[in-house]
Amino acid sequence: MNFIIYFSYIFISTVVLVSWGNFFLKKININNLDYMYIAPILGFFIIGSITLIIHFFFPINYIIGNIILFFGILFFLLNKEFKNQIKLISIISVISFITILFDNINRPDAALYHLPYIAYLNESKIILGINNLESRYGHISFLQYTSSAFKNVIFKDKALFIPVVTIYSCSIVFFLKNFYLQNDNKIKIISLFFLLTILIDMNRFSEFGNDEIAHIVFFIFIFYILKFLIQNKTISATSFNIILLFSLMLFMIKGTYIPIFFLIVYITLNQNLNLNLKTILFNKLFFILFFIFFMWILKNFLTSGCLIFPLQITCFEKLLWSNNLATEASLINEAWAKGYPETNRNLEYREYIQNFNWLKIWLNSNLIFILKKIGLVILPIFLIIFFSHNETRRDIKLYYNIKITLFFLFGFIVFWFLNFPVYRFGSGFIYAFIVIAVAIYFNNFNEKKIKKISSIILVLCFSIVFLKNIKRINDNFSIQYYDYPWLQIYSDKQNKKIEYEKIFYSNNKKFFYFFPIDNLCFYSPGPCSYIKKKKLNIHEKLGYLVISQ
Repeated sequence: MNFIIYFSYIFISTVVLVSWGNFFLKKININNLDYMYIAPILGFFIIGSITLIIHFFFPINYIIGNIILFFGILFFLLNKEFKNQIKLISIISVISFITILFDNINRPDAALYHLPYIAYLNESKIILGINNLESRYGHISFLQYTSSAFKNVIFKDKALFIPVVTIYSCSIVFFLKNFYLQNDNKIKIISLFFLLTILIDMNRFSEFGNDEIAHIVFFIFIFYILKFLIQNKTISATSFNIILLFSLMLFMIKGTYIPIFFLIVYITLNQNLNLNLKTILFNKLFFILFFIFFMWILKNFLTSGCLIFPLQITCFEKLLWSNNLATEASLINEAWAKGYPETNRNLEYREYIQNFNWLKIWLNSNLIFILKKIGLVILPIFLIIFFSHNETRRDIKLYYNIKITLFFLFGFIVFWFLNFPVYRFGSGFIYAFIVIAVAIYFNNFNEKKIKKISSIILVLCFSIVFLKNIKRINDNFSIQYYDYPWLQIYSDKQNKKIEYEKIFYSNNKKFFYFFPIDNLCFYSPGPCSYIKKKKLNIHEKLGYLVISQ
């Protein structure tokens, strides 16, 4: 019965995401059926945006969750096309169910700050200086806001991560559909190669975290840019605003995608694309996106004292809740990304990252790992090229704007390499560059052969992913743990929840935070920090709590 309930929650959650996505498309006057396949992702975006705004005034508690659920189901029932979407919802739900069942949360990040931040969202309205408790709260992702909205009277706390796995499942259906149903060969091949990348490199729920979901959204973002450039050589105001939506979503999921705004600026200013700036700037969707962007920046400012944490140049030092965590976090993140754990640690972080002191260590550790991972993805791509090669030569037609897109992607890779060259941060940039470069220059192929060999490889990839998941399910089926068979969001100890200690603030014994005993926070009573900080103060200002050093 638990497994039936599990699948039912996934199915209903997908219905809610699709319905909110369709509602959003209707409100911005987009009726193109092509967007139906990304409706769950658009629903994810609008639900997360709603909770982001509400959290300034109220906790995202059962009441908010119930409202999101109720209107999601209502929109679905009132949609005249809902019968046509049952098939899509069912396929996405099955993929999500097989992917998430008996898998683990992303460790240790989910236990460190994803889950405790969701708990904080569920229990409290915005707390100024919350990252004084734990610096990782400053890195928080948009994903946690949507997750917090899926706690309601029906799901309880069982569906917090279902929206996240739905993005993965939706992307598989989206790229599969575009491979088989698109008429343009370049679009077909780009869809195929992105699909293979996701299936081979991003198929484990326990590795999703914030990074891999961001990469998947990035693939869809780049796909839409290329689709418009290849098929139309121009971008309409509506299409451009959809691209803006994905760029904003990317930035809010993972701040390391901030360089994509340079690509957006180029597209905006490029006269060859015939963009009407007045039409864009005075478009309803543009105002919505700008307001959401403003609220995200305001949220960062209130929780960390920085507009973009941990970018020091955006931080304000003289606020009550300001701290020096941005500089420290920035140094630590960069040093660890450049292989600091592989050294004997006799250098300070700042000295290690200067003058390419890190390069030799990185080449002998991170680079080897990156090349192995990329090799697994490139192998089937080149097998497809090899077996579908056509001896008849064709001229390569490469549009100028697509060359520029490749130039920007290469620049993104350079930015990644110089600042945080760890695989999980940069794989989206790397694979997008490889996929587009290969697909665009790969003109000389036999259409029948490529469809045949690609179908064989796709069947093989789907089978391997399916069998891996079935093996995991079978291996873990008989292992009992607390809250079996749901995700272990309360503990990694068998049949036991984590115990917490109340830590009172220095200046006010009325308020406290929770400290996990001998473990990490997980989905804790909030707010929670796994580090005891004895010199934290708390203040009440205009009905809001403010935490300071």
